[in-house]
Amino acid sequence: LNGITALSAGTISEHTLYGCAGGFGRNGGRPKCHAHPSPLNLEGAIQHSCNAYFAATYVDMLHSGKFDSFNEAYLYWRETMSRYGVGHRIGVDIPNEKPGNLPSDNYYNKIYGKNRWFGMTIVSNAIGQGEVLMTPLQMANVTATLANRGYYVQPHFFRGRMPDNASSLARYDTIRVEANPRHYEVVVNGMEKVVSSGTGFLARVPNVVVCGKTGTAENPHGEDHSVFIAFAPKDNPKIALAVVIENAGFGGVWAAPVARLMIEQYLAGEITDRWALQRILDADFIKRKAPAEEQARLNLLREKALTYYKGPAIPVASLAAKPAQRDTLRIQRMPAMVPAAAPTSSTPSGTDLRN
Repeated sequence: LNGITALSAGTISEHTLYGCAGGFGRNGGRPKCHAHPSPLNLEGAIQHSCNAYFAATYVDMLHSGKFDSFNEAYLYWRETMSRYGVGHRIGVDIPNEKPGNLPSDNYYNKIYGKNRWFGMTIVSNAIGQGEVLMTPLQMANVTATLANRGYYVQPHFFRGRMPDNASSLARYDTIRVEANPRHYEVVVNGMEKVVSSGTGFLARVPNVVVCGKTGTAENPHGEDHSVFIAFAPKDNPKIALAVVIENAGFGGVWAAPVARLMIEQYLAGEITDRWALQRILDADFIKRKAPAEEQARLNLLREKALTYYKGPAIPVASLAAKPAQRDTLRIQRMPAMVPAAAPTSSTPSGTDLRN
């Protein structure tokens, strides 16, 4: 979303390049990043999940001469994020929906003082660390909006799917988020590359073009959380979802494969790769360990992931199975189908899905 916001503001174009040397250089290398090609445009930054790109995009937008003041730029960013359903309840028909959090300028004024905070102060918002919080339902809803290139249908719970020959179907409000259609295509193309040749390659589904985005939510209390959003097919999409697996590490290793299984089962009615299914079923997320055979396979996956970046060997979050909640898979069907909403507890701070 930060990419679309900057495109809409005119502070970047789809061809704007930013370099990365293992982190955001202007801020002492924070946030950190991993090895990947550099410099990158927006599609490439989405494909390789480049923290430095989105940090630079965010800071430069907030201090752009296209706005009369830093405060005006921040309010523009906040209002744009809000239109996508971030920071407020989106109206699912169950009680106790969580709004998440999208900090106001007054929030930061109370912490730092008026006119005493700047882009670098809140740069963590660029990759979803910091104070921005989203529920899994909000993440799935944003994914549906991107899949639809600018609109979503208000999510609701259903007891079951109505038959295709039903004489009438429930109709719900359509919420449109206006943006240049080309901006949506740039982001969607980047999400396609995430799965075809980027950080989410384990979400590939045979004969289906899957678009996705990996995320690793930083967790100060233990291992990071594994996050992945996706929709499929790229054209005429039928399913959008968000997967959150607590304490499981890198999003491409655990959350992306779970999304792949759900997408294939939903679209094809069966799962063709039995090993991929068994790997998830065998993972011991409670005892914090994986069988020796599984650990060997995970080591191979780590090596395969590194080859995509053609860079030096770098530390990667442990790929062994770690504690997680298996029931955190979230699915939202597209408007042509019957939507299935998700539980609404807020995800921990640190996902980079606003990118």
